[in-house]
Amino acid sequence: GPFNEVVLLSSFGEAREVFGSTGGWDASSSDYLTLLRSLELIFNNGGSTVYAVRVAATSAATATLDLKKGTAKVLSLEANSDGTFGNGIAATVSKDGSDKLLVISHGGTEEKYAVGTAEALVDRINDVSGLVKATLVKEGEPDELTTTALSGGKDGEKATSTHYQKGLELLENDIINIVLLAGQDASKASLLQAHLKITGEIKRERVGGIGTSGTASTDSSVSSDRMVLATPGIKTSTTDPATGREITIDLPAPYMAAAIAGLMA
Repeated sequence: GPFNEVVLLSSFGEAREVFGSTGGWDASSSDYLTLLRSLELIFNNGGSTVYAVRVAATSAATATLDLKKGTAKVLSLEANSDGTFGNGIAATVSKDGSDKLLVISHGGTEEKYAVGTAEALVDRINDVSGLVKATLVKEGEPDELTTTALSGGKDGEKATSTHYQKGLELLENDIINIVLLAGQDASKASLLQAHLKITGEIKRERVGGIGTSGTASTDSSVSSDRMVLATPGIKTSTTDPATGREITIDLPAPYMAAAIAGLMA
């Protein structure tokens, strides 16, 4: 999805169209698809309208795959979201009777497209795909392709306080009731508290939500009467991209803050 841009969302389905799929949960990464996973919890718990801003370092790369006719590129597929998430998306082109069928998949999600001409295929993918974008390179019908993963996706450096501050600045003038730093804990509470002070001064009052960090001295610094400090973590279900099966995962306290925001909305 776009960086440093306010996106108005009214459902989690819409969020996935803009920002891609949540993918699997990587417990070793504290900054793994935090925005999308928080949006899922907000909408699943009653949220109906969200102003979302994606922040990240700009060194991320997007996974791609070229579909060819012979040695010539016909069209290029590009993951909807930067990062290693896109490396888990795969494409297959196979015979379907007298025609060809393109299947794009990620975990338990599978999209099917009649190939036809490259131009029509690109238009169809860009109209409906929640996984990839397509770019026409040359008119023609792509050759058959065994299941092949997109490649080249690279996660950027972890977003810093400067990135989150910029994201909060973009939201200052919007009429918002609750604001979160998706997936972030009380170690970044000072950013949120400064934002609440600024928006209060310009008559855009709102409540902030953030999760505990597990460190008493850090959590006790959340002293604003306009802040909700959420604890403990939360159990939720997700699709295991390796098996396509639904599994239960334990998410840390910042995601409880997202669920509470949905309930309060």
